[in-house]
Amino acid sequence: MTGWGNVPMNNDGSGTWTLTLALESGGYEWGAVAISDDSVETWLPSLAGFGSNPYVTVGPDGSVSGDTGFTVPCQTCSPEYSVTFQLDNSWGSAPCDGNPWVTGSMDGWSGWGAELSDGDGDGIFAGSMVLNASDIAYEYKYTCGGWDQVEDVPDDCAFNTEWHNRGFYLTDGDLTLDSHPWSGCPGDQPPPPPGGDDPNFSVTMTANADDVSYDLTFGFSPDATDGYDADMDQYAPPAPPPPAFDASLGWNLERFYTQIVNGSVDDLVEHEWDVQLQFSSSNEITLNWDNAGWTDLMESSFLEDAFGGTMINVDMLSEASVVLDNPAFTTLKLKVIPKEGTEPPPPSSVNVTFQLNMAYQDPSDGVYIRGGNIGSSLPDTPSMGFQLSDDNGDLVYDVTLELDANAHYTYKFATGESWNWEGNWENVPAECGEGEYTDRFMDTGEE
Repeated sequence: MTGWGNVPMNNDGSGTWTLTLALESGGYEWGAVAISDDSVETWLPSLAGFGSNPYVTVGPDGSVSGDTGFTVPCQTCSPEYSVTFQLDNSWGSAPCDGNPWVTGSMDGWSGWGAELSDGDGDGIFAGSMVLNASDIAYEYKYTCGGWDQVEDVPDDCAFNTEWHNRGFYLTDGDLTLDSHPWSGCPGDQPPPPPGGDDPNFSVTMTANADDVSYDLTFGFSPDATDGYDADMDQYAPPAPPPPAFDASLGWNLERFYTQIVNGSVDDLVEHEWDVQLQFSSSNEITLNWDNAGWTDLMESSFLEDAFGGTMINVDMLSEASVVLDNPAFTTLKLKVIPKEGTEPPPPSSVNVTFQLNMAYQDPSDGVYIRGGNIGSSLPDTPSMGFQLSDDNGDLVYDVTLELDANAHYTYKFATGESWNWEGNWENVPAECGEGEYTDRFMDTGEE
């Protein structure tokens, strides 16, 4: 009714404050504040026992119903008692750079009611306020001073679950409240330390010979078995007749291109795959792998010959390839010990395919995506962008770009080369564009 702006009320001299407003029919939330000499506002409905804002309804006939007024009990007529607040920060639950604060109905929700401190260094921050006894509950929560960082009180221990406030009654003596963590309840335990999760990763080794390559993928997952899992593993067909080149993983006497075994924090022991090789007439096979980040996933990973590593022994965590030129070594042992808590990091980039239907436009000058922050195939000429192609002649042009994961991109489609931002640029409708130039836009995820 006032846009939540403060409007002065009139004191009739008896302690009753009134305000008359002309309102159209409808429902209205409202409230009142008392403003101290130092401009601290106290929200009076909470002192009168309201758990939510007062609400008044004006009918079409001018009738008025609901909360047209309330009484605030005397706040200084009752005895004063000390209330001690305790916040358990022994395991770093509070996000504050400095000391936390408690604020609530007792200080008008200023954000700065009382500063807590940990004088004995035991991780329990405490602070006290002297308050008047009241049969109306005091509500409160913790902040980092002000309202930039404020806890979210769980329903399990909230006094007011609508606003997620803590609360207490102060009736007949000093009160020390139970300690609890930030955004937690009394008795909550600290979260488990990092790590301790089941191994969950896969990596790939590539076997190359005579311009032919096979990707051999191995790893661990808590959702896998030690047998064949249709949604994870891939069988390899029988090897072709020699001297054709072939490579596969051997597990439980079966051939695989991908074999993911069960990953469990209770089974952090060495697991062994066979690497089965068939040499071509060139008598040379190269095995290579990208081991970036492998030390976060595995305690060890070795490629060894079948005789205990006496002639071939490759530490895959420190080496990234090996060349085999002795066709007698048709089986290697892949020995891996996984680490716990090995969830792979999110990808840094994703491939995104853009498509444009040019059935009603002239594509003869070339079709491009450019502008915004989409980049360019010519780094020194950002206006050029990337050219799309129509490989099958259906006039739907496309290009696949490698973009940063979890990022926001803007761009437009255009025709013709652009060495200095010239060219025939599309006009993007306002409803599907953004920004000063009404660019198209998209957000990448992790896949």
